Amino acid sequence: MEEKDLINRILRGESALFAAIIKQTQGLVAQIVFKLVKNPEDRKDLAQDIYLKTYKNLSTFQFQSKLSTWIGQIAYNTCLAYRNREKLPVSRQKSAKKSLVEQL
Repeated sequence: MEEKDLINRILRGESALFAAIIKQTQGLVAQIVFKLVKNPEDRKDLAQDIYLKTYKNLSTFQFQSKLSTWIGQIAYNTCLAYRNREKLPVSRQKSAKKSLVEQL
C-alpha cells in the first residue's frame, strides 16, 4: 500500500493501520532517540510521544517528503525538546549554587 493511501485510510478512521507506520519507522525512531537520549526509560517514553504526535498531526502531513523523513523530524525535535527540559533544572541548580556561594 502506498503512503498516501495508507495515510488517507488512517485519517478516515482505520486507525489500526497506524501500526504499519510504526513498523516501517521504528528503526529510524529508535536510532534517533538512542543517539540523543541517554536514559533507557526516557527513550521508551519519548518513542511513545513521537508516535502520539505523529498520529495527532497526521492530517498535516503534506506529502512534500517521505513519511519517514517527516517522522524522523518529529523524533529529532521531540528529543531536542526533552534535552532542553532536562538541562533547565541543572542550570537552575548551578545558579542557586552560585548565589549561595556569593552570599557566603
